[in-house]
Amino acid sequence: MLGTLHPAVFITAWFFFSTALIFTNRHILVELNFPFPIFLTTWHLTLATVFTRVMRHTTSLLDGVAEVEKKLTWKRWSTSVLPIGLLFSGSLACGNYAYVYLSVAFIQMLKSATPVVVLLVSWFFQTEKPDKAVFMNVLFITFGIALASLGEITFVAVGFFLQVAALFFESTRLVLIQKLLSGRDLKMEALVGLYYFAPVCAGINMVNTLMLESHKLSWDAFHRVGVSVFLFNGFTSFLLNVSAVFVIKRTSTLVLALCGLLKDIGIVVIATIIYGTPIGSLQGFGYSLSLLGLIKYKTRTEEFWNHPFRSSLQFVKRILGQSAESRGYRAPAAHPLKVETTDLQNDHVVDMTELRRSA
Repeated sequence: MLGTLHPAVFITAWFFFSTALIFTNRHILVELNFPFPIFLTTWHLTLATVFTRVMRHTTSLLDGVAEVEKKLTWKRWSTSVLPIGLLFSGSLACGNYAYVYLSVAFIQMLKSATPVVVLLVSWFFQTEKPDKAVFMNVLFITFGIALASLGEITFVAVGFFLQVAALFFESTRLVLIQKLLSGRDLKMEALVGLYYFAPVCAGINMVNTLMLESHKLSWDAFHRVGVSVFLFNGFTSFLLNVSAVFVIKRTSTLVLALCGLLKDIGIVVIATIIYGTPIGSLQGFGYSLSLLGLIKYKTRTEEFWNHPFRSSLQFVKRILGQSAESRGYRAPAAHPLKVETTDLQNDHVVDMTELRRSA
């Protein structure tokens, strides 16, 4: 039944769940005065652990687990899944803590730097060779983000560094997925990866909650939020991942990435309206520059820039569920080592096609 639905339905669902998760996280942590982001992250990951195991036995979305189980020994688990899970945990915890200090609009602007940080980390781990043209593109995006940060009226250093830490944790995780898993012939789609990483992260964050937040938690705090809000927030965090998988299967990672840019702009606008967040001209100008740089970066394939009009038509047709081949245009072949990655807190999709090259 799901296979007959229009791709626009999945894109709309992904947009809704992504936006809803961001605003419900903020609502719980700030408006409802529940300043326990590690516990909230643990709640998300516990539900993800339970739901992925239920889905493995009731759907075909996790059929890839059986293949991974044949190759994933305990030694491989401890040297690949465990460190990636640690980074995932750090990314989610730091990212949620940032909501306590920064505005939703400013956090969304900082999140747009994720592809840049992934590229820098990939250069550090030597999974990608530095390229002058890409480097100039990265500088342009970084310049725009810097202007947006300088123009932030309600800048809080603690929140800024927490979000930057979340970006580095997440970017390192994405690169290590390619370096540690793809190099060992362990192919994990986004949902299969969540099946393995969620219990590791849930356990780590549970320990962190006990050490850092348990002495402050109270029944009054839980009562302020309410069971219904917790359930909606938890289900939304998981359905975000499921909807992203369907969007990728029915369109492509490029469609999801470009729709993500539109979603980011929408969230900034919505947050500005709802919370009355002031955005200065310098901040708006810087964010606009970074978005232009990101569009260039995410569509940097040679085929696109040789035929930008036809490639743009293909993008529109993918959203409409039509075939671009009907007009004689064929998309560039997908790289066999492409890894699709999404996550609970930062739903940017990063194209890992070129992050692993042979020595």
